[in-house]
Amino acid sequence: MVLLMNRKISALSFLGRPEFILLFLILLAGGALRFSRLDFQSLAGDELQTWLIVSGSKNLQDIWTNAKHDTLPPGYNLLLHPFVGIFGDSEKALRSLSAASGFASILILFFLGKLIFSFREGLISCALLSFSLFGIYYSQESRPYSLLLTGTLLTAFFSFELIKHIDKDSGIPLSAAAGYVLSATLNCYLHYFGFLSVLLAGTALQAYSILKRRSVLSTLFLQLLIFIFYLPWIPVMLFQLTHAVPNTPEAVTPKAADFLAYLIYAFNNKTSLLGLFLLLALYALIREIAAKKNRASRPPDLNKLDLLLWCWLVLPWAIVYGISLLLFPFYVKRYLIICLPAVYLLAARFLVVNFRRAGMLLAGSAVLLLFYGSRIFYGGDYYGRKTKTEWREMAGYVSSQARRSKETLIVRYSNSPLLFNYYFKKNNFLHEQASWAESTAPSFEEVCGIVAEKSIKEIWVLLADREDGAGLIQRLQHKYRVPEKKVFLSAEVYRWMIKE
Repeated sequence: MVLLMNRKISALSFLGRPEFILLFLILLAGGALRFSRLDFQSLAGDELQTWLIVSGSKNLQDIWTNAKHDTLPPGYNLLLHPFVGIFGDSEKALRSLSAASGFASILILFFLGKLIFSFREGLISCALLSFSLFGIYYSQESRPYSLLLTGTLLTAFFSFELIKHIDKDSGIPLSAAAGYVLSATLNCYLHYFGFLSVLLAGTALQAYSILKRRSVLSTLFLQLLIFIFYLPWIPVMLFQLTHAVPNTPEAVTPKAADFLAYLIYAFNNKTSLLGLFLLLALYALIREIAAKKNRASRPPDLNKLDLLLWCWLVLPWAIVYGISLLLFPFYVKRYLIICLPAVYLLAARFLVVNFRRAGMLLAGSAVLLLFYGSRIFYGGDYYGRKTKTEWREMAGYVSSQARRSKETLIVRYSNSPLLFNYYFKKNNFLHEQASWAESTAPSFEEVCGIVAEKSIKEIWVLLADREDGAGLIQRLQHKYRVPEKKVFLSAEVYRWMIKE
Protein backbone atom coordinates (compact mmCIF):
# COMPACT_ATOMS: atom_id res chain seq x y z
CA MET A 1 0.00 0.00 0.00
CA VAL A 2 2.78 2.39 0.97
CA LEU A 3 4.70 1.43 -2.18
CA LEU A 4 1.62 2.11 -4.33
CA MET A 5 1.11 5.52 -2.74
CA ASN A 6 4.77 6.38 -3.26
CA ARG A 7 4.42 5.50 -6.95
CA LYS A 8 1.34 7.73 -7.26
CA ILE A 9 3.12 10.60 -5.56
CA SER A 10 6.12 10.10 -7.87
CA ALA A 11 3.88 10.14 -10.96
CA LEU A 12 2.08 13.29 -9.79
CA SER A 13 5.38 15.03 -9.09
CA PHE A 14 6.53 14.14 -12.62
CA LEU A 15 3.33 15.54 -14.11
CA GLY A 16 3.95 18.76 -12.23
CA ARG A 17 7.47 19.21 -13.59
CA PRO A 18 7.93 22.32 -15.81
CA GLU A 19 9.21 20.12 -18.68
CA PHE A 20 6.05 18.04 -18.68
CA ILE A 21 3.87 21.15 -18.56
CA LEU A 22 5.74 22.53 -21.59
CA LEU A 23 5.24 19.24 -23.43
CA PHE A 24 1.53 19.27 -22.59
CA LEU A 25 1.17 22.84 -23.91
CA ILE A 26 3.05 21.96 -27.11
CA LEU A 27 0.81 18.94 -27.70
CA LEU A 28 -2.29 21.01 -26.96
CA ALA A 29 -1.23 23.68 -29.46
CA GLY A 30 -0.28 21.11 -32.09
CA GLY A 31 -3.59 19.30 -31.76
CA ALA A 32 -5.58 22.54 -31.91
CA LEU A 33 -3.72 23.68 -35.03
CA ARG A 34 -4.38 20.38 -36.79
CA PHE A 35 -8.06 20.00 -35.90
CA SER A 36 -9.00 23.68 -36.33
CA ARG A 37 -11.13 24.52 -39.38
CA LEU A 38 -10.74 21.13 -41.02
CA ASP A 39 -13.54 22.05 -43.42
CA PHE A 40 -12.37 25.58 -44.23
CA GLN A 41 -10.80 24.53 -47.52
CA SER A 42 -12.72 22.65 -50.17
CA LEU A 43 -11.55 19.11 -50.77
CA ALA A 44 -8.82 19.22 -53.41
CA GLY A 45 -8.77 17.06 -56.52
CA ASP A 46 -6.53 14.40 -54.95
CA GLU A 47 -8.73 14.30 -51.85
CA LEU A 48 -11.82 13.86 -54.01
CA GLN A 49 -10.02 11.04 -55.80
CA THR A 50 -9.45 9.42 -52.40
CA TRP A 51 -13.16 9.78 -51.60
CA LEU A 52 -14.04 8.31 -55.00
CA ILE A 53 -11.91 5.22 -54.34
CA VAL A 54 -13.10 4.71 -50.76
CA SER A 55 -16.80 5.39 -51.41
CA GLY A 56 -16.80 3.30 -54.58
CA SER A 57 -15.36 0.23 -52.84
CA LYS A 58 -17.69 -2.19 -51.10
CA ASN A 59 -14.94 -3.73 -49.01
CA LEU A 60 -11.19 -3.78 -48.44
CA GLN A 61 -10.72 -6.42 -51.11
CA ASP A 62 -12.08 -4.00 -53.74
CA ILE A 63 -9.56 -1.35 -52.66
CA TRP A 64 -6.69 -3.84 -52.86
CA THR A 65 -7.77 -5.12 -56.29
CA ASN A 66 -8.34 -1.69 -57.85
CA ALA A 67 -5.12 -0.20 -56.44
CA LYS A 68 -3.22 -1.63 -59.42
CA HIS A 69 -4.44 1.32 -61.49
CA ASP A 70 -3.33 3.91 -58.93
CA THR A 71 0.17 5.37 -58.44
CA LEU A 72 0.40 4.54 -54.71
CA PRO A 73 0.10 1.48 -52.48
CA PRO A 74 -3.35 0.93 -50.93
CA GLY A 75 -2.43 1.34 -47.26
CA TYR A 76 -4.04 4.73 -46.67
CA ASN A 77 -7.28 3.84 -48.45
CA LEU A 78 -7.45 0.54 -46.54
CA LEU A 79 -7.28 2.48 -43.27
CA LEU A 80 -9.66 5.23 -44.40
CA HIS A 81 -12.41 2.87 -45.63
CA PRO A 82 -13.52 1.61 -42.18
CA PHE A 83 -12.91 5.08 -40.72
CA VAL A 84 -15.40 6.58 -43.19
CA GLY A 85 -17.78 3.70 -42.52
CA ILE A 86 -17.89 4.75 -38.86
CA PHE A 87 -17.65 8.55 -39.03
CA GLY A 88 -19.13 9.33 -42.46
CA ASP A 89 -17.67 11.13 -45.47
CA SER A 90 -17.95 14.79 -44.50
CA GLU A 91 -14.91 16.98 -45.10
CA LYS A 92 -14.07 16.87 -41.39
CA ALA A 93 -14.45 13.10 -41.21
CA LEU A 94 -12.32 12.49 -44.29
CA ARG A 95 -9.53 14.67 -42.90
CA SER A 96 -9.74 13.64 -39.24
CA LEU A 97 -7.62 10.52 -39.73
CA SER A 98 -4.78 12.70 -41.08
CA ALA A 99 -5.23 15.23 -38.28
CA ALA A 100 -5.07 12.52 -35.60
CA SER A 101 -2.00 11.06 -37.27
CA GLY A 102 -0.37 14.50 -37.39
CA PHE A 103 -1.00 14.94 -33.68
CA ALA A 104 0.51 11.52 -32.95
CA SER A 105 3.60 12.48 -34.97
CA ILE A 106 4.33 15.34 -32.57
CA LEU A 107 4.35 13.01 -29.58
CA ILE A 108 6.40 10.34 -31.38
CA LEU A 109 9.00 12.94 -32.40
CA PHE A 110 9.34 13.96 -28.76
CA PHE A 111 10.05 10.38 -27.72
CA LEU A 112 12.44 9.94 -30.64
CA GLY A 113 14.42 13.06 -29.73
CA LYS A 114 14.48 11.97 -26.10
CA LEU A 115 15.67 8.50 -27.10
CA ILE A 116 18.47 9.74 -29.34
CA PHE A 117 19.63 12.71 -27.30
CA SER A 118 17.72 14.01 -24.27
CA PHE A 119 14.44 15.49 -23.05
CA ARG A 120 15.52 18.91 -24.33
CA GLU A 121 16.03 17.86 -27.95
CA GLY A 122 12.76 15.93 -27.85
CA LEU A 123 10.87 18.95 -26.54
CA ILE A 124 12.33 21.43 -29.05
CA SER A 125 11.96 19.16 -32.08
CA CYS A 126 8.33 18.33 -31.28
CA ALA A 127 7.64 22.05 -30.76
CA LEU A 128 9.04 22.75 -34.23
CA LEU A 129 6.79 20.07 -35.75
CA SER A 130 3.82 21.30 -33.74
CA PHE A 131 3.99 24.75 -35.37
CA SER A 132 5.21 23.53 -38.78
CA LEU A 133 3.13 24.70 -41.74
CA PHE A 134 4.43 21.67 -43.62
CA GLY A 135 3.12 19.36 -40.91
CA ILE A 136 -0.15 21.23 -40.38
CA TYR A 137 -1.04 21.40 -44.07
CA TYR A 138 -0.79 17.66 -44.66
CA SER A 139 -2.49 16.94 -41.34
CA GLN A 140 -5.52 18.68 -42.85
CA GLU A 141 -5.55 16.79 -46.12
CA SER A 142 -7.24 13.49 -46.82
CA ARG A 143 -4.15 11.97 -48.38
CA PRO A 144 -1.49 9.56 -47.06
CA TYR A 145 1.25 12.11 -46.27
CA SER A 146 0.40 12.73 -42.62
CA LEU A 147 0.31 8.98 -41.97
CA LEU A 148 3.52 8.64 -43.99
CA LEU A 149 5.18 11.03 -41.54
CA THR A 150 3.83 9.04 -38.58
CA GLY A 151 4.94 5.74 -40.07
CA THR A 152 8.41 7.12 -40.80
CA LEU A 153 8.73 8.40 -37.23
CA LEU A 154 7.62 5.07 -35.75
CA THR A 155 10.05 3.16 -37.94
CA ALA A 156 12.86 5.54 -36.97
CA PHE A 157 11.99 5.32 -33.27
CA PHE A 158 12.16 1.53 -33.18
CA SER A 159 15.27 1.51 -35.41
CA PHE A 160 17.11 3.81 -33.02
CA GLU A 161 15.89 1.81 -30.05
CA LEU A 162 17.31 -1.36 -31.61
CA ILE A 163 20.56 0.47 -32.37
CA LYS A 164 20.78 1.54 -28.70
CA HIS A 165 20.34 -2.06 -27.55
CA ILE A 166 22.92 -3.29 -30.05
CA ASP A 167 25.31 -0.62 -28.83
CA LYS A 168 24.84 -1.78 -25.22
CA ASP A 169 25.02 -5.45 -26.28
CA SER A 170 21.80 -6.08 -24.35
CA GLY A 171 20.07 -8.17 -27.01
CA ILE A 172 17.01 -7.43 -29.13
CA PRO A 173 13.87 -6.81 -27.00
CA LEU A 174 10.69 -8.34 -28.39
CA SER A 175 8.68 -5.11 -28.05
CA ALA A 176 11.19 -3.09 -30.09
CA ALA A 177 11.49 -5.83 -32.71
CA ALA A 178 7.71 -6.15 -33.09
CA GLY A 179 7.30 -2.36 -33.23
CA TYR A 180 9.97 -2.08 -35.91
CA VAL A 181 8.48 -4.80 -38.13
CA LEU A 182 4.88 -3.55 -37.82
CA SER A 183 5.68 0.16 -38.33
CA ALA A 184 8.00 -0.58 -41.25
CA THR A 185 5.39 -2.79 -42.94
CA LEU A 186 2.73 -0.10 -42.47
CA ASN A 187 5.05 2.53 -43.91
CA CYS A 188 5.77 0.42 -46.99
CA TYR A 189 2.06 0.06 -47.70
CA LEU A 190 1.37 3.79 -47.25
CA HIS A 191 3.66 5.21 -49.93
CA TYR A 192 6.70 4.34 -52.01
CA PHE A 193 8.63 6.98 -50.13
CA GLY A 194 7.62 5.08 -47.02
CA PHE A 195 9.24 2.06 -48.64
CA LEU A 196 12.32 4.21 -49.28
CA SER A 197 12.50 5.36 -45.65
CA VAL A 198 12.18 1.74 -44.47
CA LEU A 199 14.92 0.70 -46.88
CA LEU A 200 17.26 3.37 -45.47
CA ALA A 201 16.36 2.61 -41.83
CA GLY A 202 16.83 -1.12 -42.39
CA THR A 203 20.18 -0.55 -44.11
CA ALA A 204 21.40 1.63 -41.22
CA LEU A 205 20.25 -0.91 -38.64
CA GLN A 206 21.81 -3.85 -40.46
CA ALA A 207 25.06 -1.99 -41.13
CA TYR A 208 25.32 -1.00 -37.47
CA SER A 209 24.78 -4.55 -36.25
CA ILE A 210 27.45 -5.83 -38.68
CA LEU A 211 29.85 -3.08 -37.64
CA LYS A 212 29.37 -3.96 -33.97
CA ARG A 213 29.22 -7.71 -34.74
CA ARG A 214 26.17 -8.03 -32.53
CA SER A 215 22.66 -9.35 -33.23
CA VAL A 216 23.43 -9.63 -36.96
CA LEU A 217 21.17 -12.65 -37.54
CA SER A 218 18.39 -11.18 -35.36
CA THR A 219 18.24 -7.91 -37.31
CA LEU A 220 18.48 -9.81 -40.60
CA PHE A 221 15.50 -11.90 -39.51
CA LEU A 222 13.52 -8.69 -38.86
CA GLN A 223 14.30 -7.44 -42.38
CA LEU A 224 13.16 -10.79 -43.76
CA LEU A 225 9.85 -10.53 -41.89
CA ILE A 226 9.19 -7.09 -43.39
CA PHE A 227 9.95 -8.46 -46.86
CA ILE A 228 7.54 -11.39 -46.33
CA PHE A 229 4.75 -9.08 -45.16
CA TYR A 230 5.31 -6.81 -48.19
CA LEU A 231 5.70 -9.66 -50.67
CA PRO A 232 2.01 -9.76 -51.74
CA TRP A 233 2.29 -6.18 -53.00
CA ILE A 234 5.62 -6.42 -54.83
CA PRO A 235 4.20 -7.60 -58.22
CA VAL A 236 1.75 -4.66 -58.21
CA MET A 237 4.51 -2.31 -57.10
CA LEU A 238 6.64 -3.32 -60.08
CA PHE A 239 3.68 -2.76 -62.39
CA GLN A 240 2.98 0.70 -60.94
CA LEU A 241 6.64 1.74 -61.00
CA THR A 242 6.93 0.84 -64.68
CA HIS A 243 3.55 2.14 -65.87
CA ALA A 244 1.84 4.70 -63.63
CA VAL A 245 4.53 6.32 -61.44
CA PRO A 246 6.75 7.54 -64.33
CA ASN A 247 3.75 9.53 -65.62
CA THR A 248 3.07 11.44 -62.39
CA PRO A 249 2.19 14.94 -63.71
CA GLU A 250 3.73 16.91 -60.82
CA ALA A 251 7.03 15.05 -60.71
CA VAL A 252 10.15 16.93 -61.83
CA THR A 253 13.91 16.45 -61.76
CA PRO A 254 15.14 18.20 -58.59
CA LYS A 255 17.75 20.96 -58.59
CA ALA A 256 19.89 22.41 -55.81
CA ALA A 257 17.36 25.25 -55.50
CA ASP A 258 14.62 22.70 -54.75
CA PHE A 259 16.56 21.35 -51.77
CA LEU A 260 17.02 24.89 -50.46
CA ALA A 261 13.32 25.66 -51.04
CA TYR A 262 12.39 22.50 -49.13
CA LEU A 263 14.47 23.56 -46.13
CA ILE A 264 12.97 27.05 -46.22
CA TYR A 265 9.48 25.54 -46.31
CA ALA A 266 10.40 23.31 -43.36
CA PHE A 267 11.13 26.51 -41.41
CA ASN A 268 7.75 28.04 -42.33
CA ASN A 269 9.19 29.97 -45.27
CA LYS A 270 11.48 31.92 -42.92
CA THR A 271 14.76 32.16 -44.83
CA SER A 272 16.39 34.04 -41.96
CA LEU A 273 15.51 31.25 -39.55
CA LEU A 274 17.07 28.64 -41.81
CA GLY A 275 20.19 30.81 -42.05
CA LEU A 276 20.37 31.01 -38.26
CA PHE A 277 20.22 27.26 -37.83
CA LEU A 278 22.87 26.76 -40.52
CA LEU A 279 25.12 29.15 -38.58
CA LEU A 280 24.44 27.18 -35.38
CA ALA A 281 25.34 23.97 -37.24
CA LEU A 282 28.58 25.52 -38.49
CA TYR A 283 29.49 26.78 -35.01
CA ALA A 284 28.81 23.34 -33.49
CA LEU A 285 31.02 21.75 -36.16
CA ILE A 286 33.87 24.19 -35.43
CA ARG A 287 33.61 23.40 -31.71
CA GLU A 288 33.65 19.69 -32.52
CA ILE A 289 36.86 20.02 -34.54
CA ALA A 290 38.46 22.09 -31.76
CA ALA A 291 37.45 19.49 -29.15
CA LYS A 292 39.12 16.72 -31.14
CA LYS A 293 42.35 18.70 -31.49
CA ASN A 294 42.51 19.53 -27.80
CA ARG A 295 42.15 16.37 -25.74
CA ALA A 296 42.07 18.36 -22.51
CA SER A 297 38.88 20.12 -23.54
CA ARG A 298 35.39 18.87 -22.79
CA PRO A 299 34.06 15.79 -24.65
CA PRO A 300 32.81 16.34 -28.21
CA ASP A 301 29.27 17.62 -28.59
CA LEU A 302 28.37 15.66 -31.72
CA ASN A 303 28.36 11.88 -32.15
CA LYS A 304 27.53 9.05 -34.55
CA LEU A 305 23.78 9.57 -34.09
CA ASP A 306 24.11 13.08 -35.53
CA LEU A 307 25.66 11.51 -38.62
CA LEU A 308 22.67 9.17 -38.96
CA LEU A 309 20.35 12.18 -38.85
CA TRP A 310 22.34 13.89 -41.62
CA CYS A 311 22.03 10.70 -43.68
CA TRP A 312 18.29 10.67 -42.98
CA LEU A 313 18.03 14.20 -44.36
CA VAL A 314 20.36 13.94 -47.37
CA LEU A 315 20.16 10.37 -48.70
CA PRO A 316 16.48 10.45 -49.82
CA TRP A 317 17.31 13.56 -51.83
CA ALA A 318 20.33 11.88 -53.39
CA ILE A 319 18.24 8.83 -54.33
CA VAL A 320 15.44 10.96 -55.80
CA TYR A 321 18.00 12.94 -57.78
CA GLY A 322 19.60 9.76 -59.11
CA ILE A 323 16.28 8.21 -60.15
CA SER A 324 15.24 11.49 -61.81
CA LEU A 325 18.46 11.61 -63.85
CA LEU A 326 18.61 7.94 -64.81
CA LEU A 327 14.97 6.86 -65.11
CA PHE A 328 12.14 9.42 -64.84
CA PRO A 329 11.29 12.62 -62.92
CA PHE A 330 10.64 11.56 -59.34
CA TYR A 331 10.65 14.69 -57.18
CA VAL A 332 7.48 16.03 -55.56
CA LYS A 333 8.04 18.20 -52.49
CA ARG A 334 5.42 16.56 -50.29
CA TYR A 335 6.95 13.12 -50.84
CA LEU A 336 10.03 14.31 -48.92
CA ILE A 337 7.96 14.76 -45.77
CA ILE A 338 9.90 11.68 -44.67
CA CYS A 339 12.95 13.96 -44.15
CA LEU A 340 11.10 16.51 -42.00
CA PRO A 341 11.84 14.88 -38.59
CA ALA A 342 15.57 14.91 -39.38
CA VAL A 343 15.42 18.66 -40.04
CA TYR A 344 13.77 19.38 -36.68
CA LEU A 345 15.93 16.96 -34.70
CA LEU A 346 19.10 18.51 -36.10
CA ALA A 347 17.78 22.02 -35.42
CA ALA A 348 16.97 21.04 -31.82
CA ARG A 349 20.37 19.44 -31.45
CA PHE A 350 22.23 22.56 -32.57
CA LEU A 351 20.20 24.72 -30.19
CA VAL A 352 21.02 22.48 -27.23
CA VAL A 353 24.70 22.18 -28.15
CA ASN A 354 25.17 25.94 -28.52
CA PHE A 355 23.00 27.07 -25.59
CA ARG A 356 24.22 24.97 -22.67
CA ARG A 357 22.61 26.87 -19.83
CA ALA A 358 18.97 25.98 -19.23
CA GLY A 359 17.88 29.62 -18.95
CA MET A 360 19.57 30.63 -22.19
CA LEU A 361 18.21 27.58 -23.99
CA LEU A 362 14.66 28.24 -22.81
CA ALA A 363 14.77 31.95 -23.68
CA GLY A 364 16.42 31.36 -27.06
CA SER A 365 14.05 28.55 -28.01
CA ALA A 366 10.98 30.59 -26.95
CA VAL A 367 12.00 33.59 -29.08
CA LEU A 368 12.78 31.41 -32.10
CA LEU A 369 9.50 29.48 -31.78
CA LEU A 370 7.49 32.71 -31.58
CA PHE A 371 9.17 33.97 -34.73
CA TYR A 372 8.80 30.57 -36.40
CA GLY A 373 5.14 30.06 -35.46
CA SER A 374 4.08 33.61 -36.31
CA ARG A 375 3.98 32.61 -39.99
CA ILE A 376 0.82 30.61 -39.35
CA PHE A 377 -1.23 33.69 -38.45
CA TYR A 378 0.79 36.65 -39.72
CA GLY A 379 2.12 36.89 -43.24
CA GLY A 380 0.97 33.41 -44.24
CA ASP A 381 -2.60 33.71 -42.87
CA TYR A 382 -2.99 29.94 -43.10
CA TYR A 383 -6.47 29.76 -41.57
CA GLY A 384 -7.87 32.78 -43.40
CA ARG A 385 -6.71 32.35 -46.99
CA LYS A 386 -8.00 29.65 -49.32
CA THR A 387 -5.37 27.87 -51.38
CA LYS A 388 -7.16 24.82 -52.80
CA THR A 389 -9.36 24.58 -55.87
CA GLU A 390 -12.88 25.67 -54.91
CA TRP A 391 -14.77 22.56 -55.98
CA ARG A 392 -17.27 23.05 -53.16
CA GLU A 393 -18.05 26.67 -54.02
CA MET A 394 -18.30 25.89 -57.72
CA ALA A 395 -20.66 22.95 -57.25
CA GLY A 396 -22.73 24.96 -54.75
CA TYR A 397 -23.12 27.81 -57.23
CA VAL A 398 -24.19 25.51 -60.08
CA SER A 399 -26.58 23.58 -57.81
CA SER A 400 -28.30 26.79 -56.75
CA GLN A 401 -28.45 28.42 -60.19
CA ALA A 402 -28.99 25.63 -62.72
CA ARG A 403 -32.43 24.42 -63.73
CA ARG A 404 -32.86 20.82 -62.64
CA SER A 405 -34.08 19.42 -65.92
CA LYS A 406 -32.92 17.09 -68.65
CA GLU A 407 -32.84 20.20 -70.83
CA THR A 408 -29.84 21.37 -68.75
CA LEU A 409 -26.45 20.07 -69.87
CA ILE A 410 -23.61 19.89 -67.32
CA VAL A 411 -20.15 19.66 -68.89
CA ARG A 412 -17.54 18.76 -66.26
CA TYR A 413 -14.15 19.54 -67.74
CA SER A 414 -11.56 18.08 -65.37
CA ASN A 415 -9.13 15.21 -64.94
CA SER A 416 -12.06 13.12 -63.72
CA PRO A 417 -15.67 14.27 -64.11
CA LEU A 418 -16.69 11.98 -61.25
CA LEU A 419 -14.82 14.21 -58.79
CA PHE A 420 -17.65 16.74 -59.06
CA ASN A 421 -20.11 14.16 -57.73
CA TYR A 422 -19.05 14.60 -54.08
CA TYR A 423 -20.28 18.18 -53.82
CA PHE A 424 -23.21 17.73 -56.19
CA LYS A 425 -24.36 14.92 -53.91
CA LYS A 426 -23.93 17.15 -50.84
CA ASN A 427 -26.10 19.77 -52.60
CA ASN A 428 -28.75 17.19 -53.58
CA PHE A 429 -28.12 17.82 -57.27
CA LEU A 430 -28.73 14.28 -58.49
CA HIS A 431 -27.58 12.74 -61.75
CA GLU A 432 -31.17 12.23 -62.93
CA GLN A 433 -31.90 15.96 -62.64
CA ALA A 434 -29.82 17.01 -65.65
CA SER A 435 -28.01 15.80 -68.76
CA TRP A 436 -24.28 15.18 -68.36
CA ALA A 437 -21.29 15.05 -70.68
CA GLU A 438 -19.41 12.07 -69.28
CA SER A 439 -15.96 12.34 -70.88
CA THR A 440 -12.96 13.99 -69.21
CA ALA A 441 -12.49 16.64 -71.91
CA PRO A 442 -15.54 16.66 -74.19
CA SER A 443 -15.04 18.14 -77.66
CA PHE A 444 -17.08 20.93 -79.20
CA GLU A 445 -18.69 18.43 -81.57
CA GLU A 446 -19.65 16.14 -78.67
CA VAL A 447 -21.30 18.99 -76.77
CA CYS A 448 -23.20 20.18 -79.85
CA GLY A 449 -24.35 16.62 -80.49
CA ILE A 450 -25.86 16.37 -76.99
CA VAL A 451 -27.50 19.80 -77.38
CA ALA A 452 -29.21 18.71 -80.61
CA GLU A 453 -30.16 15.23 -79.40
CA LYS A 454 -31.70 16.27 -76.07
CA SER A 455 -33.06 19.72 -77.00
CA ILE A 456 -30.81 21.40 -74.45
CA LYS A 457 -31.88 24.86 -73.30
CA GLU A 458 -29.06 25.56 -70.85
CA ILE A 459 -25.34 24.67 -70.99
CA TRP A 460 -23.02 24.74 -68.00
CA VAL A 461 -19.29 24.22 -68.50
CA LEU A 462 -17.27 23.63 -65.32
CA LEU A 463 -13.48 23.90 -65.51
CA ALA A 464 -11.45 22.66 -62.53
CA ASP A 465 -7.69 22.06 -62.33
CA ARG A 466 -7.50 22.16 -66.11
CA GLU A 467 -6.11 24.88 -68.36
CA ASP A 468 -6.87 23.32 -71.72
CA GLY A 469 -10.59 24.13 -71.94
CA ALA A 470 -10.15 27.51 -73.63
CA GLY A 471 -10.73 26.04 -77.11
CA LEU A 472 -14.10 24.59 -76.15
CA ILE A 473 -15.20 27.82 -74.45
CA GLN A 474 -14.14 29.90 -77.46
CA ARG A 475 -16.07 27.76 -79.96
CA LEU A 476 -19.19 27.63 -77.76
CA GLN A 477 -18.99 31.38 -77.35
CA HIS A 478 -18.76 31.84 -81.12
CA LYS A 479 -21.83 29.65 -81.66
CA TYR A 480 -24.08 30.65 -78.77
CA ARG A 481 -22.94 34.20 -77.77
CA VAL A 482 -20.93 35.50 -74.78
CA PRO A 483 -21.66 33.35 -71.71
CA GLU A 484 -22.24 34.24 -68.10
CA LYS A 485 -19.02 33.59 -66.21
CA LYS A 486 -18.19 32.94 -62.57
CA VAL A 487 -14.57 32.66 -61.41
CA PHE A 488 -13.41 30.61 -58.43
CA LEU A 489 -9.96 29.69 -57.16
CA SER A 490 -8.42 27.45 -59.86
CA ALA A 491 -11.89 26.94 -61.32
CA GLU A 492 -14.34 28.66 -63.66
CA VAL A 493 -18.01 28.23 -64.51
CA TYR A 494 -19.62 29.25 -67.83
CA ARG A 495 -23.32 29.33 -68.61
CA TRP A 496 -25.17 29.63 -71.92
CA MET A 497 -28.95 29.96 -72.35
CA ILE A 498 -29.90 28.40 -75.70
CA LYS A 499 -32.65 30.27 -77.54
CA GLU A 500 -35.04 28.59 -79.97
